[in-house]
Amino acid sequence: MTSGLGDSLYRIRTADTDKLLVELDRIFDLISDRLDRIEGFRGVPKIHSTMILNVDAVFTGTSRGVVLRDNANPQHYWRVTVDAGGNLDVTDLGRNYE
Repeated sequence: MTSGLGDSLYRIRTADTDKLLVELDRIFDLISDRLDRIEGFRGVPKIHSTMILNVDAVFTGTSRGVVLRDNANPQHYWRVTVDAGGNLDVTDLGRNYE
């Protein structure tokens, strides 16, 4: 693959509106994986307000899931993922998620 802009992995590869959400999900996964490789980058950008979605949120990476904060003192963050058998796995991420 050449390094030209037209060959970018981040380029939207379809004009079909039915496949656009899948294509955007692929691009966001690439960006997220790349940002996760940057030392010290974790969980940014943060959304501190309520979001109401009328579409499903799909996490395709095995290390991705829903991150929840408990109300303990001190608080902890927890990542919930699912395995191939449908079992939930809860991982303690610690006191800070940044």
